[in-house]
Amino acid sequence: MPHFRIETNVPRIKIPADFVTKAVPVLAKALGKPEQVTMYITFQDEPTGNVGFKGTTFHAIFG
Repeated sequence: MPHFRIETNVPRIKIPADFVTKAVPVLAKALGKPEQVTMYITFQDEPTGNVGFKGTTFHAIFG
């Protein structure tokens, strides 16, 4: 399962809400994988600790 992790000090509010959704096709193409496979993308910003998974945002449960 492909995993792409982004950690940044940029506040989540400054990142477009659809960033993770738009990243999936780009990463799938770069990896030569179909978008239908499970693509695990986490996004964590330092100020809030929010994580995104396949376009969904939820609170981080791990560091």
